[in-house]
Amino acid sequence: MPFPIELSLATHSELRAIGDAFGDWGFVARFDQSRKVERAIGVAGDRCRILERLFLHCQPVAAGEAERLLGETALRGWRRHHLARIAADRVQPLVRIDPYAGRLFASDLSNGPRQIDRVMAVSGSSITLAEHTVRTPVDSALDIGVGCGLQAIMLSEHSRRTTATDRNPRALRFTRLNAALNGARIDELREGSLLEPAQHEQYDLIVCNAPFVVSPDQSALYRDSGERLDTFCRRLVSEAIPRLRPGGRLQVLVNWVHIHDEDWQARLASWWRGGDVGAWVLRSSTRSPEDYTEFWLRGAVGEQLDAARNRWLTFFEQERVSAISTGLITVEQQENGVPWTHFSDAPKRACGPVGEEVAKRMNALAAVETWTDDELLNAKLTTADGLELHETNTLGDDGWREAGVRLRRSEQFISSGRIDRTTAQFLAKLRGRETLQNSLREFSAERGLRAETSLAPILTIVRRLLVQGFLQAPARQLISSDRSRASGHETKLASRLTVNQVATSAVT
Repeated sequence: MPFPIELSLATHSELRAIGDAFGDWGFVARFDQSRKVERAIGVAGDRCRILERLFLHCQPVAAGEAERLLGETALRGWRRHHLARIAADRVQPLVRIDPYAGRLFASDLSNGPRQIDRVMAVSGSSITLAEHTVRTPVDSALDIGVGCGLQAIMLSEHSRRTTATDRNPRALRFTRLNAALNGARIDELREGSLLEPAQHEQYDLIVCNAPFVVSPDQSALYRDSGERLDTFCRRLVSEAIPRLRPGGRLQVLVNWVHIHDEDWQARLASWWRGGDVGAWVLRSSTRSPEDYTEFWLRGAVGEQLDAARNRWLTFFEQERVSAISTGLITVEQQENGVPWTHFSDAPKRACGPVGEEVAKRMNALAAVETWTDDELLNAKLTTADGLELHETNTLGDDGWREAGVRLRRSEQFISSGRIDRTTAQFLAKLRGRETLQNSLREFSAERGLRAETSLAPILTIVRRLLVQGFLQAPARQLISSDRSRASGHETKLASRLTVNQVATSAVT
């Protein structure tokens, strides 16, 4: 596609006007993948249907109808900027355009030739990374493997300086186009692989939707790394960590392999071993080699499919691969120098952008993995937003009987699990105003409970609730020397939270 290498100020202005027109016609609102919208009707609906056919389904439309509904000026702009080819009788799209999060993202045609430098459209993986990215304002951010520019354009809205890299020059051209369409500013676009174009610079936030597919092929730069197994993803993580500033964060969407007779968690954690980092692995799926092959070869048919399937399965067998997982890895530089790693399975449902929740969960996991009992007891914990308590009763011969109590979170990461009533009542007291230790004392005094239980099972419950996202922790604080030293002692507190109740607190 003959996009200009450098866009002039006039070109930027014209493209921004084209992007604004798509918004005025209702295309962004109607087809935005980040939210549910109402269907347009009347003339607005006719315009949206033309744009949908052209730029989402990548099919031609009648030139006369397009000009009548959208205007001759719009068609001239599309032709000038190579968005569409205008003939006497029809308009032929040259790009695909996807609305996401109130923005427009052009990419190669979904039904176009499958050349190796094809630039991928907005996809499930790019949306997953975007929705999990922590949007705290930062001084500098880097997007590795920029693709069509979705991550970089969104980073530019909360980063003072944004840099993006890609080994595919075509991707850099699409990113320039999309930055202009959205009126966004990306400070630097650099060509090259991984961290090479970034030289020795450091960043507050690094993101990457990597070409993570594990395969013996290299048919698309956006998908296939061309390196053995998950070597590319390992190099990405291990090379990016030293480029983080103190307190900096890395968020990458990757695949990793499970090797027969090897501990996959230990193998994965070796990617960042030796660094003073906290790492959270949020696994979204694990597939067998057979299922993984079928998933990535969908669309291939006949002899082409048979040959590719045999090639992939032979490759996995020779490499002793038993499974392949997909997930988001978030790594933070630990300013206190205490490294930790935590593995979780992603919740089945997430509600909208969850970047703020990721930041809170990283604080909670750091508390669980690195805080002493003293630090936990002296922390001011708070319950997560959107908590609900659901009671279930069953009808028997003698009337209604309680069948169970479940704690449910209806915001961010949607989750639920069984909880005992005493733990639920205590949970309601943790609102960030008092330390955990003071809250325990107050709770026991209110109920006139006997001092019969040690701290160990109570702290086990609290740590479990932190891991599951029902409780949230502040950033790590220093504990002053005059505070109580309960760790390692059989300190007694009045409570009926027993070891049996710890077991029933597990979220399923």
